[in-house]
Amino acid sequence: MGYDLHHHTPDDECRADCLANMGGRRAQLQAQMSTFRDSRAGFFLGKAIDGQPTQNGTQLIMSQRSGYFTHRRITKQLYYESIGDVDELVRQILFTAQLTEIGLPRHMTDGYLLVFETFQSAYNAERGVLAHPKIGDISIGLHCVFQTGYSDSGENLRFINNWGRNWGTRGFGTVSLDYLRKYFYEAFVIRNARWGHAPWKFQNVAPGTLSNRQLRQRLMVENPVDTILIKRSRNDVWKLNHYQTMSPTTEEPVECLYITNGFGLRLGWTFLRHRVRSDPQVTEIVELFVWPTFRRMGIGTELERIGETQAQAWNSARLELHLHEADSVVGPPRAAARHFAQARGYEWRWWNGVAPRRTGTAIKVPKP
Repeated sequence: MGYDLHHHTPDDECRADCLANMGGRRAQLQAQMSTFRDSRAGFFLGKAIDGQPTQNGTQLIMSQRSGYFTHRRITKQLYYESIGDVDELVRQILFTAQLTEIGLPRHMTDGYLLVFETFQSAYNAERGVLAHPKIGDISIGLHCVFQTGYSDSGENLRFINNWGRNWGTRGFGTVSLDYLRKYFYEAFVIRNARWGHAPWKFQNVAPGTLSNRQLRQRLMVENPVDTILIKRSRNDVWKLNHYQTMSPTTEEPVECLYITNGFGLRLGWTFLRHRVRSDPQVTEIVELFVWPTFRRMGIGTELERIGETQAQAWNSARLELHLHEADSVVGPPRAAARHFAQARGYEWRWWNGVAPRRTGTAIKVPKP
């Protein structure tokens, strides 16, 4: 799953004639991008990392992770965040629509993936309008769709389904907020952080003082990516890449960091959300993930160490590491997360929470 292309044994050192030095980067990128052409490949890629090979389906965050790793040319500066409340989801959708109305290009605005429970009657929903289940209507489990619009001031959300063009209105459907409030599970906002909101763009700017034109121009300024080298040995160098955005939910600063090897592979990444308005101030590690092929190499430890350093820089009183529900499967995934946090000096607090959906939070006081 690493797509690391060589034609020699792992014990031999790469030479000039190694595939990695002879167009291997291009071949590797093509191998990764091939998952676009086969939806099953993306599905099985998610199953390979979620620790639940016998379950039909995987958590939405697993698809975000596989996409962030595999399609790195498109997801160069992506940020994804869980939304656990229907009203918060609608607020964000309406805000995104306002940005579109002032002329911000669609590819620079946020997208939304919704997960909710569906029933057998949905297969034959007239014009794709999902209705409340009647007695005897059997649940078919959780289903994910991509939101494409809204009507009635957000009381109804339009979406594109993956059941083919013969379903609904040429593959599109509608779900009401009344339905979502009863059967909603989770949503994810996907932000292209290459443009848009960033802390440095709105420093010392009073809310509401920018005209629509000024706001549009500011949001279309490209956000930089800073890169530093981490030299591990003579032949092993990592690249730490860093960019900033704002949390769509809390509207507070977020730092996105990911580590790549010299071959350009994204080995692991973390998202740090700084709760600057809370008292005391907190830095949340809302995502910390290392691709399975590259675990036990110190990548997670390095990312957590950098997270602690950034928490100190932001004067945060504590660091909180979220354990996603998807990572809390009883067995190796949960044990690995628990042991990692304990080894890094965290103390676990177990509870069920949303945004993101999590079963626990590890708390640590940054060293002075």
